[in-house]
Amino acid sequence: MTSPIAEDGVKPDLEDAIRRAVACGEFVRAASLWEAYGLRCREEMRAGSNPRATLERAHQLMSWCRLIALAARAQAQAQLDRLAQRSRIASAYGLSSSPPPGSIRAARY
Repeated sequence: MTSPIAEDGVKPDLEDAIRRAVACGEFVRAASLWEAYGLRCREEMRAGSNPRATLERAHQLMSWCRLIALAARAQAQAQLDRLAQRSRIASAYGLSSSPPPGSIRAARY
């Protein structure tokens, strides 16, 4: 079974895969999917599809990815700030600066 085709001829499967990868914080995977997406867009424009519609869809996807990446970066920075604060407080009292088990969640940013 083939994937559905949008109005401008772009198959949304790569777009969905990019969105899933970015939403899960798998930015390396998203980068490789973006390369495939770029190649697909180039091929479609060379084949004569509507370049304006293709570029508009790509722009919307890039804007969404940018917002999600900025949010992930802000969360990672907040976590680093909390760890730095704990470390300063712990060192002021001569305590271990390692966080309690389970307080840091594994995340890929």
